[in-house]
Amino acid sequence: MLDRITHEIRASGAEIFSILVRKNGTTLLEEYFHGHGPRDLQRLYSCTKSISSLLVGLAIQVKGLDYDMVLTQRVVDLFTDFEINNPSDRKNNLKVEHLLNQTTGINWKETGRPWSEGHSGYDMEKSANWVEFVLGQEMTSDPGKRFNYNTGVSHLLTVLVEILTGMPADKFATKYLFEPLGITSSEWTRDSHNYVQGGKGLSLSPDALARIGQMVMAKGQFEGRQIINEEWLEMSLSPQSKGHKYYGTYGFQWWLKNLTEGPEPDGDGYNIRCGIGYGGQFIYMVPKWDLLVVMTGNMIGAEKFETPQNIFKDQILSFFQI
Repeated sequence: MLDRITHEIRASGAEIFSILVRKNGTTLLEEYFHGHGPRDLQRLYSCTKSISSLLVGLAIQVKGLDYDMVLTQRVVDLFTDFEINNPSDRKNNLKVEHLLNQTTGINWKETGRPWSEGHSGYDMEKSANWVEFVLGQEMTSDPGKRFNYNTGVSHLLTVLVEILTGMPADKFATKYLFEPLGITSSEWTRDSHNYVQGGKGLSLSPDALARIGQMVMAKGQFEGRQIINEEWLEMSLSPQSKGHKYYGTYGFQWWLKNLTEGPEPDGDGYNIRCGIGYGGQFIYMVPKWDLLVVMTGNMIGAEKFETPQNIFKDQILSFFQI
């Protein structure tokens, strides 16, 4: 089955750059295509969001803070170094938990829009101050009421890490997440004020992304060391908002799916946890089978974007169901 997947990818010419399959910590398949290799850093795009969520949990942990206290903290009380336009009662009620579960109520137009003027993410990146652009938008609903995918809000998470720890988020990530996992190389893009781009700016190798996935599936442990508290992962990988009808339910910057081809659902009804990034960047975790699948590529367009997902659903999952 694994040989067939490799052959089909090569024969199709699909711009999949890598595929990595691990079960019970053992690598069953690791292949690279189109001149890419194991040491090459791949732009994760929105898979970055899932890593940014881990960094928020680690920041709370390292500083010895209480999770609930930080999650219920008002954003306006934390981002005091920034000018926040369009103040309102709704904005005053915006809390950290709403940033993590994408229910901010901030007016944001992203999903399904072309990357041009009128796309909120595009307009943010053209603005003088990304953080102030996001927080300065008008509110269209009460926080906590409605899911609305917002890469700008995810960018605020790495800024929040710096606010909580006093360290730039990339340096914090290296010290407290990457180095303990044996990850020696990473790259981040930055915003106009040199803040690490938390919504889509991280590049890692497929193996590095897989190491993060292994740690997450092991409830925060890696090679006998507790990297991140299990409590944070339980919250992050539990339903926190409705999410999107196509991509799944949403935790804290992680997608949760229940695929019929997969194993029996866990008690919360979800058997697949995943990070998803533009162009075909995927990390799939199936805790019941200790199965991890990482794919990277340049699969631009809705039909091409389906290709790596179909490989996972129709071939890998169906095989392990036997």
